[in-house]
Amino acid sequence: MWLEIAVGALCGFLVGTSGLGGPMLFFPLLVTLFRVPAGDAVAISLAFNAIIRTESLAQHWKEVDWRSAGWLLLGGIPAGIAMVLYVHALHADLLREAAFDRTVSIAVGILLLFFGMVQLLNGLLPARSTPREKGAAWQGIAAGAFCGMVFAATSVGAGFVALALTLLFSLGSLQAVATQLLVSAVLTGVPGLIYIVAGTVHLSTLVPFLLGGVPAVALGSRVSHHVKESLLSVIVALVILTGGALLLYSVFW
Repeated sequence: MWLEIAVGALCGFLVGTSGLGGPMLFFPLLVTLFRVPAGDAVAISLAFNAIIRTESLAQHWKEVDWRSAGWLLLGGIPAGIAMVLYVHALHADLLREAAFDRTVSIAVGILLLFFGMVQLLNGLLPARSTPREKGAAWQGIAAGAFCGMVFAATSVGAGFVALALTLLFSLGSLQAVATQLLVSAVLTGVPGLIYIVAGTVHLSTLVPFLLGGVPAVALGSRVSHHVKESLLSVIVALVILTGGALLLYSVFW
């Protein structure tokens, strides 16, 4: 139980500092450290991430850009629900096969390496001096639909949400973090709730992780005010890259 609390605390702390990192590390740790099947790990990650992101969002909700969040959620919620229903439509035996777990683990590992590289470049490259033109509504809806499907299938999609907010909407750093937290919390919460109702996730499994994660979010939020943003981006990037590398290593070696 103490190991679960420690892992939850680590992931919660990372969410509190940046809104990213922790949720992306949680899935690889479930698979590699606790030997949870990838299909079950997706469901557990969705539920855990939704709760700790909601707590972190409570400290930033005034900075949310509701326009961009609305377009992303308009596409993301139905797409996420559709993906969960599709996964449940698959035969239960298929979801337990080693090949399925391997495929999910590889997909998540590749996504984490991609997100990590983007985050690393974001921390190392100078900030953009000229604001981007705001994207059209249909672009936000389409991006949200893609993010919703990725979240429901893998539990790691916050990187795509951050990319969508960067490429489609001209948001300040505080607005981007707050809006990413809101969108990610909803897009993990909806499928996570479905998995809980369906019995895929048992609350008793979540409790030890939440015992560590919930208080660590507040601590991470306090620490973030004393760390340079570019340095924080690099640290989070290295955490995400480590998670992706760890996951792929467990699959191929």
